[in-house]
Amino acid sequence: FTIDNFKKYGFKKFNNSIFYKSKIIKNYFKKKKFDDLKINYIEEKKPLGTAGSLALLNYKKIKNDVLVYNGDVITDLNINNFLKFHYNTKSDITVCAKEFSNSSPFGEIIFSGSKIRKIVEKPHNKNFINAGIYLIKKKMLKNIQVKKIDMTSFIDIKIKQGHHINIYPVYEYWVDVGRKETFKQILKQRN
Repeated sequence: FTIDNFKKYGFKKFNNSIFYKSKIIKNYFKKKKFDDLKINYIEEKKPLGTAGSLALLNYKKIKNDVLVYNGDVITDLNINNFLKFHYNTKSDITVCAKEFSNSSPFGEIIFSGSKIRKIVEKPHNKNFINAGIYLIKKKMLKNIQVKKIDMTSFIDIKIKQGHHINIYPVYEYWVDVGRKETFKQILKQRN
């Protein structure tokens, strides 16, 4: 599904950062025979995190900005619109975000010290969560070191350095299948 979405937008070259279950991942892509695609593997000797693995790319061979896509995400994101937004806003990093609703079956107590300000019965909050898809200007990767660094930490560092970081809301279908329960549910829906 993910590869098909990228192919739809003309992507033909992929660098898969692998560590955990790397043989299974390589075999999967070999069996699928994506003959029209170039799939390279960046093999981590130890887990480096999403941003840390970017240090293994050959910086001199990077021609354009780098699109980073977490492997446990399924979406039909309009990649052209995402790219346009990134370039139109002159972002150094653009982070895809998905609206997430969160509700509690309990009353939330808003307080200061020990004084109750108000009680909100069964609050319903909406916020945006990290969707695991990023577009990063090449220059942001120039001096990245080969060490464990999560993408959120990398982005926090770049924000503190004064770089231009934007959010891109994802309104298309999006699901994180990184949890077994979610993955099983998605498989049931596709059958």
